[in-house]
Amino acid sequence: MIVIKAKAAKIIECTGFLRKIIENKSRHRFLILMYHRIIPFKESDPKLQKYMFVEPTTFNMQIEYLKSHLSIKCLSYISEFCNDKLRTNRDPVCILTFDDGFSDFYKYAFPVLKNQKVPATIFLTTNFIGTNNLLWTDKLAYMIMNRHKNTDIVDKIPNTKNIHVKMINNLKGLAQNKIENAIDICKNLKEEDIMEVLEDLKETWGISTYPIERDFLSWEEVNEMGETGIINYGSHTESHRNLMNLNGNEVKDELIKSKNMLIEKGVVNSSFIPFCYPYGRYNNKISTLVKEAGYNIALTTNEGWNKNHEINFNLNRIGIFQNISSTKELFGCRIAGVF
Repeated sequence: MIVIKAKAAKIIECTGFLRKIIENKSRHRFLILMYHRIIPFKESDPKLQKYMFVEPTTFNMQIEYLKSHLSIKCLSYISEFCNDKLRTNRDPVCILTFDDGFSDFYKYAFPVLKNQKVPATIFLTTNFIGTNNLLWTDKLAYMIMNRHKNTDIVDKIPNTKNIHVKMINNLKGLAQNKIENAIDICKNLKEEDIMEVLEDLKETWGISTYPIERDFLSWEEVNEMGETGIINYGSHTESHRNLMNLNGNEVKDELIKSKNMLIEKGVVNSSFIPFCYPYGRYNNKISTLVKEAGYNIALTTNEGWNKNHEINFNLNRIGIFQNISSTKELFGCRIAGVF
């Protein structure tokens, strides 16, 4: 499928139709891109999910492509103009965002952005920065990779009545597919239920611990990059929990504690603090709580461009990952919404 899309993308690019689409969309809309990790696949952990990364050489190509078609701005740019001015602005605008705050940003993405003099915003999960903590998705992926390698536990029956544990234990196919399917099984569960699944799987598969390598940025790295003026920060909550599974007070804690930590560490300007919903999950009540917590805007995982007058708490983004944006033609089609 990707091969077919790549060929089609080349044809669309050669006709000039792709540039025309981007130009037309840019007249009345602005674009926000969503990245997670920038890392060479050969150096990455085997548990890395396919929609979570872009290789550094690909990322550099994408920045060059964007610079030739759009003006890459800071996220705060969209709040610096009143609606009337933004609506009449004709500069084609693109904004780069990175979720979670993974450590490979410092090694691979930051040098590209610094060299190209391009701004970006990282949404930090504050309880993970400067720690060896892992997201539950990475814990689950790590266990599946270990189980996949250890044929002695392939047919082990879980000593639990937990239907989700049984479903994950019985998954078939390639390790990567198992990881994606296992995450789908768990992603709508409450945090305590996910932790129970992880503990049962650890016991069933005989896994005593998780890797201790640091996955996330340190506060020293965050401050160093921030001092350059091209890297800005926002909140991705305190602990990356699905806000839809929390009560109002729990949501407030996630929002306020994260914001306060960012202010305490001196990495945000209190006059503009953006927010990004974990897993893209939110509703009107949560959006209201985000606004009441003192955030200025909020970003979702909903795909699409944003109308120039829509500065709000459910801004769209287009997710970028390696296999659907590995060439400039594919990347162009991705941001243009062709496929």
